[in-house]
Amino acid sequence: MDKNTLIAIVLSVVVISLGFLLQNVLFPVEPAFPDPAAESVRLDDDRSGNGPSGESTTTTPEVVQERTSVGRNALAAAPLDTPLSERIIRGETDLFVIEFSTRGAVMNSLKLKDHLDGDAFVEMIFSGETGRAAFELMFGGANSEPVSELFEYQSVGSNTFRFSRGFIAPDGVPFTLIKTYRFKPDEYLFELEVSIENSVNEYPSLDFGGWSY
Repeated sequence: MDKNTLIAIVLSVVVISLGFLLQNVLFPVEPAFPDPAAESVRLDDDRSGNGPSGESTTTTPEVVQERTSVGRNALAAAPLDTPLSERIIRGETDLFVIEFSTRGAVMNSLKLKDHLDGDAFVEMIFSGETGRAAFELMFGGANSEPVSELFEYQSVGSNTFRFSRGFIAPDGVPFTLIKTYRFKPDEYLFELEVSIENSVNEYPSLDFGGWSY
């Protein structure tokens, strides 16, 4: 390698290094993740009374704890004319074997008929040691207790399962909570519809520390 080639290589390395150095100084790279201390939450409405609607507010650990520890102690089940007992509702479609419980209107089991685990259908719901079922419903934050009252069951066609139960909101307004599971032929996708109905022409208050259900 002659002297001129060596000098050219050294000068190229120096120029490239200076270019990267100036780029970092003049155009610093923004961090990929924001600083958690500066992160804020935009609220749609002022539930805590700390600021006007739409104000950007930092959520503190105390506020988060308050919002997620609200139970549903103020929500009472409406009295029944006829006492209910827990029932296990079993159904079958062309693709599924299904098992519901009227306690909480939850799904205990969902098995795939076209797929086998040994000699048995593949199970899609695993409660493990928790004993929890699928599609539980809670009034309040993530730490609230799920609804465990007994529901009335009504079969609506061969592939629709409807559960309903009356409740009384904290403001005294009664309402009916309805959970409807709908399955369509030859489809693995099914629908769960949760609706709240009443006959007094008033909206029940379901505000539990800023959470609904």
